[in-house]
Amino acid sequence: TSSIKDIPHFNLTVLVDMTDIIRIKDYYNRNKKVYSINSFIMKSAVLSLSQYPLINSSSPDGINIQLNSIINLGIAVAVKNELFVPVIFDAHLKSLLNLNKEANNLIKKANNLELTPSDMSKSTFTISNLGMKHVEEFNAIINPGNGAILAVSSVIKKPVVHNNEIKIRDTMKATLSADHRIMDGSIVADFMNNFKNNLEN
Repeated sequence: TSSIKDIPHFNLTVLVDMTDIIRIKDYYNRNKKVYSINSFIMKSAVLSLSQYPLINSSSPDGINIQLNSIINLGIAVAVKNELFVPVIFDAHLKSLLNLNKEANNLIKKANNLELTPSDMSKSTFTISNLGMKHVEEFNAIINPGNGAILAVSSVIKKPVVHNNEIKIRDTMKATLSADHRIMDGSIVADFMNNFKNNLEN
């Protein structure tokens, strides 16, 4: 309630071509390095947050902006009609493999209702992924203490223009809900296009 009441949200969506990153994921998995699509989404977000630190900031009093020197990545996990947001601390220092392992461990703890308060505190940015729910697009609400949250939808095959030809490609919509007291549409657009570029290239 405080998120909707006190934080002026705005939303910006990009369409990401996931065809090549899925091919890379499948290649890794054939070589016994088992990654999820979410691993690449997390890594791409962390890389973009490092370039656009304002997206990783917060406004504790609604007036001043607090820039965070570290990236603590919250992961929204739904368990039995409840929502938990465990945190990967210092995500900017971690490899794709370590992000993948930590996320899997935290999701397992959430499903077993074993998360502690320290597991769910001090996030600076959150990702909410409903890719497994066959959702084309959605907006998430910001966790108080964060300046933004990334809503990631399902990968859906669609006809798109690729290299000036219409082809069937794997696409995914990603929407950033942002605190307009901290950031404006221009920097959010730059951040989201950087995130998109990371996944597509």
